[in-house]
Amino acid sequence: MSNLTDLARTISRIAPGPLLLRAIVFATGVSAFGIALPGTLLTGPVMMAGSVLAAVVALAPGGPFVTLVQLSTAALWFIGTAMDGGGRSTAALVAVACALYLQHSACALAAAVPLDAVVLPAVLLRWFARTVAVMLITAVLGVVVVTLSSGVSPSSSLVFPLLGVAGAILAAAILAYLALRTPRRGAS
Repeated sequence: MSNLTDLARTISRIAPGPLLLRAIVFATGVSAFGIALPGTLLTGPVMMAGSVLAAVVALAPGGPFVTLVQLSTAALWFIGTAMDGGGRSTAALVAVACALYLQHSACALAAAVPLDAVVLPAVLLRWFARTVAVMLITAVLGVVVVTLSSGVSPSSSLVFPLLGVAGAILAAAILAYLALRTPRRGAS
């Protein structure tokens, strides 16, 4: 009986900010799952399973299920692309990527904020503005890359993955340097 009392007490202490973050985690998880599903698998029971997975992630945004659900959604996208013969639209790809990024970002913030924390609206707005800015820049760059790649001949297609890997290594090296450097005296 004390477990139910503790659960009721915890639920009654949930603040609106953390609840909103968890709602975003849930909604973006269900959205990404639904968009990633191939049309032949888009049924009620499958969407119910996706909703349950999204709810688990929303309840435990700092747990291992975040990675599991994100990887499952990406796998569904690849399966759907294979089933449709590569006929998935660029808009759907951008929508899945944005939903997954928003879910991941919301999970990171929700995991850091206790359920009973008072989160100022300005904090949520700044987080949302940064997240949307990253999603817009990524979407524009993604559309440009997809558009340009349609005119590339198959014989030169090996160059682009190699350039992508080199760019990723360079970005990781820059981030590692920035993370590991010692700050100058007097700098905050």
